[in-house]
Amino acid sequence: MKTIEYSSNDAILKAIGENLERLRIEAQIPDSDVIRNGGIKKDSWYNLKAGRNVTLLNLIKALRGLNQLTLLETLSSNSRSPSPMDQVRESSMSFPKRIRRPSGRPVENNRSFKWGDEE
Repeated sequence: MKTIEYSSNDAILKAIGENLERLRIEAQIPDSDVIRNGGIKKDSWYNLKAGRNVTLLNLIKALRGLNQLTLLETLSSNSRSPSPMDQVRESSMSFPKRIRRPSGRPVENNRSFKWGDEE
């Protein structure tokens, strides 16, 4: 079986059409019920099954007629894995924006370094 990455657009359309027909047969739903329940035109349904180019709206209607709208959940959901920065922002750990020297301690002046012209 070829993976979808290496398939042509036409091959993908044909595979989608074949899978829709398989879903319809497995669910024992007549074509007329898919057309009526999904609100899809008859010609669009048959074009979709044949692997011809149809609109995304017609695909949604066909899936609705097949009671298979859940197949679109991965495309339509907003869920994504959080990025590392999202995890830091949501964690209970808080990081200071700036780290300053304590104000009560004097700055040490280290004079051990000398230039060549100093004695």
